[in-house]
Amino acid sequence: KDKMRLEPQLAAIVESHQECMDGSGYPKGVTGEKISIHSKILGVAEEFIALCDDRPYRKKMSLQQAMRTLIGDGRKKFEQKILQILLANLSAFPLGTAVELTDGRKAVVVGANAQVPMRPKVRVLMTSDMKPLPERKTIDLLQEKGLSVKLAIEDDVVRRRIFAQL
Repeated sequence: KDKMRLEPQLAAIVESHQECMDGSGYPKGVTGEKISIHSKILGVAEEFIALCDDRPYRKKMSLQQAMRTLIGDGRKKFEQKILQILLANLSAFPLGTAVELTDGRKAVVVGANAQVPMRPKVRVLMTSDMKPLPERKTIDLLQEKGLSVKLAIEDDVVRRRIFAQL
């Protein structure tokens, strides 16, 4: 039978992509610079994909939850520059995403902050109890330290009510 053969370099990348910067990975538990850059990149990408997929032991995470998990858990596991590049190229809250802020108000994402993707620019449209606001203010969450996005709103009825305020 024909078996797929990987080039030795590719096989080494795949074999070590579960290694972590702090030595907590596998199969060998190596650390830092002993892990190839290619394995580090593959490891971060694979972790992100795994977080966004259903697993037998947990439901898939939203994009925002996966990014928060990578930011939190990734401090020790991944090379920070690689993690920063991945996160900077993902849009945690794409333009037009309906969101609930930590104070309960409803808003729509109108801009991104590439350096801190979890803190976009939003246009606040509704109160916490879904009443339209007379003044629709745009807020840069990077500048508003006490306010952030609590969650992306996935309920279609709620989203339509918010978008009707645009």
